[in-house]
Amino acid sequence: MPTPQKEAIVAEITEQLNKAKSIFLTDFKGLNVDEINNLRRELTSASVQYRVVKNSLARLSVKAAGCDELLEYLDGPTAIAFGMDDPAAPVRIIKKFDKGSDKISVKVGLMDGVLIDSTRVNEIASLPSRVQLLGQLSGVLNAPLSNLVLSLNAILSKLVFALNAVKENKDES
Repeated sequence: MPTPQKEAIVAEITEQLNKAKSIFLTDFKGLNVDEINNLRRELTSASVQYRVVKNSLARLSVKAAGCDELLEYLDGPTAIAFGMDDPAAPVRIIKKFDKGSDKISVKVGLMDGVLIDSTRVNEIASLPSRVQLLGQLSGVLNAPLSNLVLSLNAILSKLVFALNAVKENKDES
């Protein structure tokens, strides 16, 4: 018999699943409580919510949210990272936090309805952040305009120098 508290947890997780731009299931067997709290702080600063959830409640939430492809990965100790702003932020932070210690691993992810296996997770973790990509894009878009302005400025400068030389020649004559 479901209790109101469990129903509230299922409803909350379902809402987070529906709102999140990305969802990653992690296995955190090697982490102690302090390490999990440190990881949560880092994730929270990047608008990522990280929840350790009982698998039975997670299964109900996943079914309610229509993310059935995650069901088979809900075994053993599982925590869910919900990427709210930057879809790749959870994986980037988790991989940076782990630094090869293998205490935490990403089982699977879901981005825009596409299931991401553990091998593709490393590729996503290596992608630059959205802010960095926008900065690079603005630099690329700005470069042709900057070159045009510099070229036009050089032409005008040469014209001014030529006119100044002609003026000086006439003044001497």
